[in-house]
Amino acid sequence: MPPRELDMNIARYFMSVKHNKTNKDLEPGTLKGIQGSMKRYLSDKDYPHDIMTDKLFKHSREMLRAKGVDLKENSLGNRAKRADPCTWDEIQMLYQKKLLGSGKFRNLNIKVT
Repeated sequence: MPPRELDMNIARYFMSVKHNKTNKDLEPGTLKGIQGSMKRYLSDKDYPHDIMTDKLFKHSREMLRAKGVDLKENSLGNRAKRADPCTWDEIQMLYQKKLLGSGKFRNLNIKVT
């Protein structure tokens, strides 16, 4: 497929792709991962251009960037499911309850799971 045509197809894909089961937009990081997978696939098939760096694929990269900005403005991609780190007080409580300390990794694993 000629680079210009492939670039347009990739751009259209990024604008329309949704989650299969929920039909919701994918997070920006997921879209970037898909782009990397496409690059790897094309490279494995000896495609002569790199979709992530080649000037011929500027449109699809700009489309992906714009989609990522739009998704972040709509609260997607802000790592809502991220685990917050423990505070100093929480760590001290784990030591006091003897859930954390030398040789206590098994206890912590049992308590967490």
